[in-house]
Amino acid sequence: TSSPENPCIIAVLKPEVVNSRRLSHEDQERVLQECVDEALNNGVLITRLKTMPSSVGSGKQRPLPQPALKICVTTGLTKKEIEKAGTTIRHAITKVMQRRSKTLGVPLIG
Repeated sequence: TSSPENPCIIAVLKPEVVNSRRLSHEDQERVLQECVDEALNNGVLITRLKTMPSSVGSGKQRPLPQPALKICVTTGLTKKEIEKAGTTIRHAITKVMQRRSKTLGVPLIG
């Protein structure tokens, strides 16, 4: 979610993409890290959302949250710079997913 007070977006892979490509939790983390790296190569810094491990000795196994990207905006950017960064992020994700489709032989569309 995002709001003027908290200009951050948490982005996850769509469930149909995860299911159609049979992506494990680790696969999703790898894909998202490739997206982070690709965006950085094009001058935009984003990160993967990090999670805290379950408490040691708690005896309860918590389900792992879905891997995600964390995208934050600073007030120091102009509207044009924000739009350019958004386009760069979108292109980075598209490039990574297309590259993985070719590698895995899985079509982009269901």
